[in-house]
Amino acid sequence: MQTHNPFSALTRLNINDQGFAFDPVNGASYTLNDTASRIIRELAAGNSSEQVTENLADWFLVDIDEIRSDVRDFIEQLRCRGLTGGEA
Repeated sequence: MQTHNPFSALTRLNINDQGFAFDPVNGASYTLNDTASRIIRELAAGNSSEQVTENLADWFLVDIDEIRSDVRDFIEQLRCRGLTGGEA
């Protein structure tokens, strides 16, 4: 059984190595820092927001609670831009 990825809309973004993201559906473009790019790529790949949070905590070598609200806030920004229906 295939599960629905609530972040699948992120797969439509074309992101280059410099952090420039383009949405061919609506023509919008975004400039992303390394962290934002990583979050988007992980969500688009099917990772949950909690998995992304854990991965970032490991990547930055910080306590997971320090990063959890930042990931939620970023997902909310994505939602406000119509890029996800996923839960923060």
